Amino acid sequence: MSVPVARYIYGASGGESCYVPLDWGAVVPLYFLGHRFTSKPKLVHLSPMRTLPLTLHYDFGRAIGRVIKDADQRVAFIASADQGHAHDANGPYGFDPASAQYDAWMQEVIRNGNLDELLDA
Repeated sequence: MSVPVARYIYGASGGESCYVPLDWGAVVPLYFLGHRFTSKPKLVHLSPMRTLPLTLHYDFGRAIGRVIKDADQRVAFIASADQGHAHDANGPYGFDPASAQYDAWMQEVIRNGNLDELLDA
């Protein structure tokens, strides 16, 4: 398996200016988990590249799973994604019943461990 890797430098190669700000997909789950941390955790933040094929992301995720499985320390894997937003007619995206149907399907796929279904969606 070949996975593209990029060195990401944000503004500078050292010091406070080189850190990439976290997006909402990272900030929201970390906010809710933050009170549970007794010490500052090590964090690896990954974001998918929409220009790469879904199968490559899937393979990369499986590789991450193997690394976590073989780790000799506790590892938390938090997956956050931009899912259905159209749940409220008064919200910024309006209402669409397909949003709730999609979210229910996604939860079922994850709960049942049928992640291969995501490749066919």
